[in-house]
Amino acid sequence: MQHVGKRSTPSTLRLLGIVVVAVIFVFFLVMAIGTRDLLWFWPSFDAQPDAIIVRCYGETLEVDPESTAFQELVDALSQGLWGMKQWTDLSLSYSTLQLYRYRENTLMLEFIYDSPIRIHSHYRFFGNVDTLIVPLIGRHAQAYPIFGMRLGKPSAGSLHIETSDPLLDIVSGHGICP
Repeated sequence: MQHVGKRSTPSTLRLLGIVVVAVIFVFFLVMAIGTRDLLWFWPSFDAQPDAIIVRCYGETLEVDPESTAFQELVDALSQGLWGMKQWTDLSLSYSTLQLYRYRENTLMLEFIYDSPIRIHSHYRFFGNVDTLIVPLIGRHAQAYPIFGMRLGKPSAGSLHIETSDPLLDIVSGHGICP
């Protein structure tokens, strides 16, 4: 009788390692299918808007894409959306959108993208929006929401950032909206 090789002995530690890897893989796969996003875990947001509109107390202003304020606003939004995102069912209604755009007691930013963007998170929402609405003063501003829109229609829910103060500081600091 000839022995070709030595047979390995069963290892509980090896089995435990295989089970842990399999559970992590299944969890990742279930999240990717549920969110329809393979990068649902990716913490950063770096989409570059094509335009930023400031709705300043009833007046509409566009931030020049060549200005330092434009890039500072993009960087502040990206920093605010970095990491785990909190989603709530607080949604943007058409009446609230009109209030943001035309009332004299609100200040709001619109980040407009030429093609749909995705904000990676463990939620299915914000996977196909072309406009981000950030209220700075007025209704819901104290909750620090970011609303998404696609083709002029608000998406469900909102993501919340820790604070919108950096955005407000940039808008007022550059004299865009005092």
